[in-house]
Amino acid sequence: MIRLFVALPLPDHVADPMALLQTGPPGSHLSDREQLHPTCRFLGHVYAREEDHLHDAQSLGHAPRP
Repeated sequence: MIRLFVALPLPDHVADPMALLQTGPPGSHLSDREQLHPTCRFLGHVYAREEDHLHDAQSLGHAPRP
C-alpha cells in the first residue's frame, strides 16, 4: 500500500528558505527541497494498482471520496 495525497508545489521563493530552516538531531532524515509541499488532501493508504485510477480522476477534477 502507498500513502496517496493531493499536494501543491511551492514556489522557489518559499521552498528555498523553508529548506534552510530544517533541523534535526544528527543522523535524522530531512526532506529534500523538492519534497516540500502543502498537503491539500490526504486520500489515505491505497493499493498501488489504484494509484493510476485516482490520478486520472484527480486530473479531471473528479476524485472519489476516500
